[in-house]
Amino acid sequence: MTSIHLVRHGQSDWNAARRLQGQSDEPVLTELGTGQAAEAAEKLRPFAVSAILSSDLRRTRQTAEIIGTRLEVPVRLDSRLREQSLGRFEGFGLQDALDATAGHDWSDVDAALPAGESLRDVARRVIPLVEEIRSGEYGDQVVLVSHGDTIRVALTVIAAQDGAPNLAGIQHASPANGSVTTVELR
Repeated sequence: MTSIHLVRHGQSDWNAARRLQGQSDEPVLTELGTGQAAEAAEKLRPFAVSAILSSDLRRTRQTAEIIGTRLEVPVRLDSRLREQSLGRFEGFGLQDALDATAGHDWSDVDAALPAGESLRDVARRVIPLVEEIRSGEYGDQVVLVSHGDTIRVALTVIAAQDGAPNLAGIQHASPANGSVTTVELR
């Protein structure tokens, strides 16, 4: 049986400032975020990690490199693990973005912000990756270092088992920075 360990990147400077990040490559880990990445590595130490795949965005690369160095496992970058694109709202303060998008239906998984992605778009990226992991391509203890919305989508995809996730129920909370969520594929 294959286990997937989903790690959300450590706190970034934009997390601390409550700015929307999306696919921006500007945010970097804070000192707290670096510590969170080290703690995630320690949580993963009991597992014989076979592969670490990471979003190619800087904050996740930094997190994955800390984990990979501590566990002595190389990191592979995969753009399918990127955060949901928030289009022209990337970099906005959270409240400014909420005010500017007052008419946006956040519960609609097919709705995207201008020049951004919908949650269904994210699922289209994540489904093939989950199927590759399910096939055993990366071994049986796989770490994915990613982002809040992408992890929420991945968990929904994994729970579906049949490749047809019900994204309508995805509005659960985003995982905390540096958190590790472990699920088993069947």
